[in-house]
Amino acid sequence: MLQTVLQNKRKKQKEYIPYTFVRNGIYYFRYRVPLAIQQATNLPPIIRQSLKTTSPKQAENHARITVGFFLNLQEMIMARKRHDSLLLTQELISFASPIGDFKFEGNSLEEETNLVSKFVQENFETKDMVSNQSSAKKGLLISNMWAKWQESWEELSDKETKGRIRYMDILIHLFGQQSICSITAKEADQVMKTVDMMPKSNIKPYSQWSQTERINAAVNRSIPKQERVTSSKHALKVYQGFYKWLKLEHVIDESPFNQMRYENKQGGKRGAFNIAQVQRILDFSVKCEDPAKKWIPLLMAYSGMRNGEIQRLTKSDVRCCQVTDVWYILITDSKTIASSREVPIAQALLDLGFLSFINSLDEGRIFSVSEKWLTRYYSGVLKRVCDLPSVALRGEALSVYSFRHTVTSLIRSTGANIAMTSAIMGHSAEGGIQANYTHTELFSLQELKGIVDAIPYRPNLSDN
Repeated sequence: MLQTVLQNKRKKQKEYIPYTFVRNGIYYFRYRVPLAIQQATNLPPIIRQSLKTTSPKQAENHARITVGFFLNLQEMIMARKRHDSLLLTQELISFASPIGDFKFEGNSLEEETNLVSKFVQENFETKDMVSNQSSAKKGLLISNMWAKWQESWEELSDKETKGRIRYMDILIHLFGQQSICSITAKEADQVMKTVDMMPKSNIKPYSQWSQTERINAAVNRSIPKQERVTSSKHALKVYQGFYKWLKLEHVIDESPFNQMRYENKQGGKRGAFNIAQVQRILDFSVKCEDPAKKWIPLLMAYSGMRNGEIQRLTKSDVRCCQVTDVWYILITDSKTIASSREVPIAQALLDLGFLSFINSLDEGRIFSVSEKWLTRYYSGVLKRVCDLPSVALRGEALSVYSFRHTVTSLIRSTGANIAMTSAIMGHSAEGGIQANYTHTELFSLQELKGIVDAIPYRPNLSDN
């Protein structure tokens, strides 16, 4: 019982051990050198050295042995003052320690104390050394370390690289010429609040601005709320990654972005289009001559596929099942394992001539559009022409992704269970034993097609 209490007490005290402190999980030895040893060896008042262990028990043992050595040395120096004829050669003990073997033998007291002084200075960090290192770190600017961080990157995608640069531009703009060690949690708060005020870079006029102009507008709080970014989680991830790298490089001890009071802006929930809103999008899209403007919104309205999934589709992904004769789209290049699936093509799309369009194409990608094309097309054209609001009835944000919420809701309303919905939408199955024994790829395409065919809206082909 007593042993358990003592163990719990040590845990509550964060493994505090005399003459030690912890940095990044590693125990360090810190000791104030007795005055008698300082006078005899010219050592500084304080020495410090890593014990190179994360074990409290080992750290305590190492510290005890090392302190014991200095106490013995102090006693012998005091004894030498009383008995000038006594040499330390006969008294000092040689033993192994975490920082080397202690063994000081000489022909005189002066020679031995010089050996002690040299050993400690070579193996311990003195107070002056720590002070000099601290001063050197204070001379490192955030902008300089940002450049070094970029040099350390390996195998980043273009998207990840651009994202890091975009968010680091804000930190550099605000505090780039400040010491890497001086930025505070309050200033980290300021960085994140500036991120919240940034405009969406994919809508006009901000898409035509430089990053510096966008940052200045954010600092001046001149961007209307509805035109600001909806989430700052990616920015926070970049800043935390930067300061994590600084810790690994032993440049800083703590990250200000882990100590700030700012509450991460996750972005509002996305809403679903109602039937009337989807109908307006379909009626406009079906009359567009441009294949991307026509077929991408139609596909999203009847499949709920993700933006990236549709953009990566190739002609060979459109297939016919040899067993059921059901035409479907094979999705393999997506965000998760669950996203890989076979999505039946709704009869409404077949009636509109989707297969004829596919047969007219050469091999390769179906839609030759950029990664952000659909987002820009929605914001710049569909939203205006189809009179779409920015938020749904309950205040949830509407975007091109809202097609996915609409389709999910509609197929669930037909009576499809969660597993069948996941098979069509590419959602991860719910946890538990039931999920482990549910294999959505075994559902019949004929059965899944009946579900997507039940989606109620149809595009109006009349000229009215």
